[in-house]
Amino acid sequence: MKKFTILFFTIMMTAWQGTAQVVTVGNGSGGTQIYPLGNYYGYERSASIYHASEINQRGVITSVAWYAEIGGKGSRPIKIYLKETTLDRYTDTGTWSEQISGATLVFDASLTPVEGWNTITLSTPFVFNADNLEVLVEANYGGTGNGGGTDGNR
Repeated sequence: MKKFTILFFTIMMTAWQGTAQVVTVGNGSGGTQIYPLGNYYGYERSASIYHASEINQRGVITSVAWYAEIGGKGSRPIKIYLKETTLDRYTDTGTWSEQISGATLVFDASLTPVEGWNTITLSTPFVFNADNLEVLVEANYGGTGNGGGTDGNR
C-alpha cells in the first residue's frame, strides 16, 4: 500500500442509553502512510493513541474505520486490539507481545482494504470509559508481502 491515508479514525459507539454514535477523530491533515492495514513487508504492526478529549464521550465501541486513498492488493489477516491507557503519546517499548499485553482482541479476520472508508465491525465490542485509547493493529500477509514493489500493498 503506497499511500494508506488515515484521514479520520472513526469509532462507532453505542452509548450507555443504547443509541449509536459516530465519533470522528482527526481532521484529515495527518498526511499519508501505509499503516494500519498495509502488508508491504508481510508482517506489519502499528500502534496509535487517541486522546479521550478527541473521542469526547464514553460507551461501547462496536466498529472502527480508516480512510484509504488507494485500495486493493489482496486479502490479508488483520488483528485489532484496543486498550485504555494513561499515555499521552505512543512510545515504542518492548516486543509486540508486551505491547498488546492487557489489550482486548476485538477483531481477528481477513479483509481486503478498499479505496475510501474501511469500516470494520468488531467481533468483540470494547467498553471505553474515560482514558486515552490505544489502537494496535497487526497485518499478517506473510512472507515478504504480496510483491507490490515500492508501492507496497494498498
